[in-house]
Amino acid sequence: MKHWKHTVAILLTLCLIGGGTALAQDEWRLCSPEEVDVSGVQEINGRLVGEIGLPESAGHIRLMVDCPVPEPFAAQQQAVLTVGYQKVTKGDLSAAIEAAGQSVKGGKLEQYYHDDPLNQHVSFSRDGEDCNFSVYDRFARDLSGHPNQREMEASVALARALMERLGAGISEDFLYARRNTVPEQLAGTFSLTGNSCAPELYSLIEQEHARNGGADDKTLVRGCYELLGLPVMDQFYWEEGGDRYGAKSGFACVVRDDGTLAALAVEGMPVVEEAEPMALPQRTWQETLQLWAANAFWPMSTLDEAVEKDTPYGDIVHYPSYEVLTDLRPCWVGREAYRLEPGWCYRTETRVVSDDSLDAIGFGYCAVSDMRRVH
Repeated sequence: MKHWKHTVAILLTLCLIGGGTALAQDEWRLCSPEEVDVSGVQEINGRLVGEIGLPESAGHIRLMVDCPVPEPFAAQQQAVLTVGYQKVTKGDLSAAIEAAGQSVKGGKLEQYYHDDPLNQHVSFSRDGEDCNFSVYDRFARDLSGHPNQREMEASVALARALMERLGAGISEDFLYARRNTVPEQLAGTFSLTGNSCAPELYSLIEQEHARNGGADDKTLVRGCYELLGLPVMDQFYWEEGGDRYGAKSGFACVVRDDGTLAALAVEGMPVVEEAEPMALPQRTWQETLQLWAANAFWPMSTLDEAVEKDTPYGDIVHYPSYEVLTDLRPCWVGREAYRLEPGWCYRTETRVVSDDSLDAIGFGYCAVSDMRRVH
């Protein structure tokens, strides 16, 4: 299983066009807000639709918008939260699992960073299963009509019950489930027309998946916590002694189709200790889009054909693509130790110009106060 995941990670890396050399997050800026033209975006029936104009210095990029008008922050959400991170022990996890009608017999309970409040991690595993799977879409999806709808809904219900027994508030908007199949593994990250060797790579991934069992017999569930009605983003950061650190905040589980819990991981469960009112900037959606595009948007596409040379699969031609902002919504983000602040989380889609197929899903979040990218 681990070999399969490693192989997929390598192949996906070859299939994606990077946004250039990685920069420290506080150095990233695509352009100045004044250079962003949002006159091509309109508000139509509660949605923002159109194209954001970017300067030539940003590259040959096309950025479209097709998303709901961002919702305002409620009064209680206009605050900076001082939080603690609940210490969930192996005993707590075991009790929650047993209370949900499951058993820890034959499984393994582990706890990491026991004495570090900012790095709380506890997990359960049966038969070597783990929760280290990639979820690219992040947002909850409608399972109606899925061939495994019944099993998936039962798995989500079990994840919800486990977290409720641990005392965590969970975000229903970020309670995501998928199956262990190649199409769902690659959903939103792979188009067969995105580059010159995509069909070959897809075939290799299918073969590797088959060699590792290839069974469609479990559901993978991942979620975010919720505080005061807003989702808490799944990574938080802080600085200490001039160095930057990060930790995870979220939970995940693997449930077999017979209802057996195969794995569960719980990390960074925040608890509000104090809420300090914060005056949020009063911006129009036009100003928000300008600042988002300039300060937080990380391009993963180009209208120019690009050649990636000397890969293990020879030279790969990446075909022209563009991006669409499909969601922008309020959340909590963390960039100081023990503090969460209002932020915007956003979803983008990278699409192939030739056939409009989905080639990648981008997800990130920024702080409302200065619209700086956090993740």
